[in-house]
Amino acid sequence: MADNLVSDTFVSRRATADDLDAVCALYEAACRAMAGTAFDIEWVWGTYPTRDGLAERITAGELLIAERAGSVVGACVVDNADDPTYAVASWRIAVPQPQVGVLHLFVVDPAHRGEGIAPVLLDAADVVARERGFATLRLDVFDNNEPAVRLYVRHGYEDRGVFTLRYEDGVVHAAHLMELDLRG
Repeated sequence: MADNLVSDTFVSRRATADDLDAVCALYEAACRAMAGTAFDIEWVWGTYPTRDGLAERITAGELLIAERAGSVVGACVVDNADDPTYAVASWRIAVPQPQVGVLHLFVVDPAHRGEGIAPVLLDAADVVARERGFATLRLDVFDNNEPAVRLYVRHGYEDRGVFTLRYEDGVVHAAHLMELDLRG
């Protein structure tokens, strides 16, 4: 991201090594808050996500954060990993893999949900994806997480259907596969 994206109350930017502890605390809190709820996405801190995995994403410049008053209140990863589980979808935007971005690990601090952080972070992800030359940004979201599905649709993502996906941590779950057209 050439510059930080600033809203009235939030700043979105690429995370740095100095942010790692705060980023880990955010994901750990989110894992605890979602466990056993109707919107449980089955993240288990230390299994997925992990401190080492997040550190790798920071080093690669792929992890974005949203901050308010110096506190990390949201995060996500934008990369172009060729996820084999996504092959089940009929993607509308057919481009070579180097032009496909993937949004992962999207999270908002449970104590700050509903405060407008998610749209700011999604805007930052769009900017980074375009800077990297991606024509589309894809994601998956568990079928039980309807608030997230609605958020992504409001942001312009198209739902390509619900598919049974097998995740790298062994979780098997029905999930919406969604894509955003970045060409316009």
